[in-house]
This record gives sequence, C-alpha cells and structure tokens, in this order.
Amino acid sequence: MDLIQDFSDPSTGLNFSRPSPEALAQALGALGISHAHRVVIYSSGHVMWATRAWWLLRYAGHDEAAVLDGGLQAWLEVDQPVATDRPSLLPQTYQASPRPELFVDKDDVAKSISAPEVCTINALSPAVYAGTGAMHYGRRGHIPGSLNLHYDALLDDGHFKSASALRDVLQAQGLLHAERVIAYCGGGISATVDAFVCGLLGQEAVAVYDGSMAEGCSMRRYL
Repeated sequence: MDLIQDFSDPSTGLNFSRPSPEALAQALGALGISHAHRVVIYSSGHVMWATRAWWLLRYAGHDEAAVLDGGLQAWLEVDQPVATDRPSLLPQTYQASPRPELFVDKDDVAKSISAPEVCTINALSPAVYAGTGAMHYGRRGHIPGSLNLHYDALLDDGHFKSASALRDVLQAQGLLHAERVIAYCGGGISATVDAFVCGLLGQEAVAVYDGSMAEGCSMRRYL
C-alpha cells in the first residue's frame, strides 16, 4: 500500500489526506482486496505506517484487518521466510462502507476545544507538544486543552506494550472513559498509533484529525 501516492488525496495541499471513499475503494480493489479477505498489515519502518493503513481500511468499512506487531523487523528476528517477488492478485471491485466518524476536520476540532466530554490528544513528542523542540509545523505549540501522549510511550522496542501497561498509560490520560477521543499529530500518521491502541483496549469513540498540525496551524487558536 503506497500511502503517499495511492492512498492519499494530493488535492488538499497537505502531505497526507485520506482519499475519497470512491478513490479508497478503487485503490483497495487494485491491490486485490475484497471484503472476503482478512488483511494483515506490516511496515518495514515505524508501526505508524501500518496503523495509518489499518485506520484507512477501518474507515472503508473493512473489519477483517490486523497489524503485525513489531513489523518486518520482528518477522526477521524469528527467522521467518522472506520473498522478493510481487504476488499477482486479481483486481477486485471493492465496495466501501465509509465510516465518516473516524475522521474529524479543523472545524470539529475547534468546537471540541471547550467541550469537556472530548479528550483531545497530541501524539507527538513532549518537546514538540511544548513548543520547545526543533520540529514544528509552522507555529510551535499544541491545540489548547489537548493532552500529550507520545506514540512511542505505547511501544517497547518496536512492539506494542502489554495490555496492562497500555491500559495504565491510557487510563492516566482519561482516554478510556472519555465520551469521545480526538487524536492528532503533525499530519495524521502517528496519531493513528494512539487511536489504534485506544481501539485495542475497547475505546471505540475515537477519531483522527486528518490535517493535524500541518493544517491546524492556520487556525489562530494555538499556543
């Protein structure tokens, strides 16, 4: 899954934007995926790329999808086979059943700033969140009222932490009992790690701010 080319909408001017349901269905079908398939997603790099792909599949209405914990590196560490050929799969006609509630836009986020029932979470590093790091997205800081849960705090050497450890981390931020959770980051990629873990622990009322800081810095409401 080429998340940069085939699974993004280039018309928004942002690095990553979810494609339309029609474009998403076409891209999934071109890979040979149908609703009859169970899809296992892995990344050769950080797991955030796999969770982003998983989130797009979920948005399309595909429930039979999973993320390989540890990715390709974990596969190699236990001496599992690898191949260099590309399997030939017949294209499918994929029918998407979009779940629009899995993504929010900047207007939704702006309304949530003063909504006590919504827990907005920033998945970036503590330094970027605080505005003290070298990395920023046009302006330093974070969305007012949002908490910080760095995606790496959910991982241990590339693997997700144990369920009990993850529960403790999310519980400390109030994520598991919030009426709604909005996860954001720089461009909607690493936020899916936080969103994915929420789902693992039973918090289903989660949305990802797709434009995240790359778009949101245009709103003059940031620290």
